[in-house]
Amino acid sequence: MSQAQGAQGRLVFDYESSFGQNPTTKAGKVLPFNTLDVKSKQNMKDLATITGTRNPVAPAPGNISVDGNIVVPVDEAGIGYWLKGLFGNPVTTGSADPYQHVFKIGTTQPSMVLEKGFTDIGQYALLNSCKISSFKVGFGGEDELTASMTIMGAKEALSSTPYMTNPSNIVLSRFTNLQASIEEGGAAIATITKGDFTIDAGLDGTQYTIGNGGLRSDIPAGIYKISGNITALFDGATLLEKALTGTKSSLKVKFSANNHSLEFLFPEITYERSTPGITGPAGVLITLPFHAFYQSNTDNSAVKATLVNSVASYL
Repeated sequence: MSQAQGAQGRLVFDYESSFGQNPTTKAGKVLPFNTLDVKSKQNMKDLATITGTRNPVAPAPGNISVDGNIVVPVDEAGIGYWLKGLFGNPVTTGSADPYQHVFKIGTTQPSMVLEKGFTDIGQYALLNSCKISSFKVGFGGEDELTASMTIMGAKEALSSTPYMTNPSNIVLSRFTNLQASIEEGGAAIATITKGDFTIDAGLDGTQYTIGNGGLRSDIPAGIYKISGNITALFDGATLLEKALTGTKSSLKVKFSANNHSLEFLFPEITYERSTPGITGPAGVLITLPFHAFYQSNTDNSAVKATLVNSVASYL
């Protein structure tokens, strides 16, 4: 028997009609990915029963969890499906390419179907009730631009039959770090060397109910937590003074490729106090952690993602 090769792996993505239910009309998409490590686990619980010898009794099965990580390229089309999974439906405008899709924090998150396809050996692991627990992007430098997500789900089933025979293939057209621009406090800034942000959806994965076979019965959404870091040349006190005084600011990170783009706007942020050190004779950098929140911005959201591309709809 031949061994499955990661190079021939496939990720098929779809949205559930309701939690735990495959859609009646399937609309699976083959999405590009770098790593896919979402899987089910079930602990075996040791028991304390005494049987007259020192031998242990058979363990009992515990709850089943579906958790893991996915790393995907930040691209023009595929990233929109993940953003919908993180925020919910976007507001889309445009009648032809380019279309604009605006994602903001909503009241609910859709649950997703994810299929790990080991296509070379004909085995497919279908993961149901998956939600995006956190979404992280690091930017700057010359490395590949990717988004790292943690996933929380409810069940996994292995089959020799794929979710769909002919799912649509999403063509990869990636953004790069060299296409990035940054605005801080509403003005362009060219002294930031790198940064990152993490959007945590505040999911609750503890909802195991009696009679559901040890599976999660729901994954309720909580309050988002948004944080990150920027590292900049220490060429003055402007950024540091904002941290020292607790002055509210904003941050916008945008990737542009011709008339297509992806922008993350954090309209209201505050920096943590963190003065730079002198660790050697070379140039001094300052790293400032930040937290994004909603207080009074006109977008009514702690984060707004705007994707401009050739996809007509993500609904």
